[in-house]
Amino acid sequence: MISILLGLTSAITWGAGDFTGGLAARKTGAYRAVFYGEIVGLALLFAVVSFSPQPMPNLQSIALSALAGAFGTVGLMMLYSAMAQGKMSIAAPVSALLAAALPVVVGIFTDGFPGFLTLLGFAFALAAVWCATHDVGTIAIGSLGDNPFPDATPEFFAAFGRALSAGLGVGVELIAPYRGRHKHELIAAHRDLPLGLSLTCIAPRGGRHCGACNKCHERRVAFARAGVSDPTAYAATA
Repeated sequence: MISILLGLTSAITWGAGDFTGGLAARKTGAYRAVFYGEIVGLALLFAVVSFSPQPMPNLQSIALSALAGAFGTVGLMMLYSAMAQGKMSIAAPVSALLAAALPVVVGIFTDGFPGFLTLLGFAFALAAVWCATHDVGTIAIGSLGDNPFPDATPEFFAAFGRALSAGLGVGVELIAPYRGRHKHELIAAHRDLPLGLSLTCIAPRGGRHCGACNKCHERRVAFARAGVSDPTAYAATA
């Protein structure tokens, strides 16, 4: 619980810092805003350290901390420059999204692939940022009536749209135009399309459908119900 509260507090203070720093950058310039901000931050840091003494770190920790400080300062200068020259409601979410994506990418190589909901969240966020920067107010996704999960309900789409709109400062709506349709119906209606190129597997092998997961089973059943020959190349036979 403490980690959640600290994380929320960190997000709030970072967001407030981005906003006030962006305002300052528009008045005094990005570099001056960062310079004055770093001075105040350094003074606060010395005050905190004086009340909570810690042992002297080793050279490796000092080097990593210095590198983090350098990257952070350069990042702030770029962010404040973007805020001073463009829309703050676009620059801040783009920066936050990529900052959140970097640990995920590193985590893929160290801790394994993230969960489906994590990937779904990033996909929605990327699509929302693109929409915000191209004056597009609607994101359409291909959720079908067969999907029983809570992240495929109209309530979820409406709530996610409100969250994206609040974070980006522009109106973004999520719609699912095929939510009332079933997979076999769409296959039958669009049998002339290259359906074999579509990917619905949750554990593909070598770029092909695995043939063993529940999504591959649903795919086989849908083609059979539609009366259409399944052109899919499966890694494993049924």
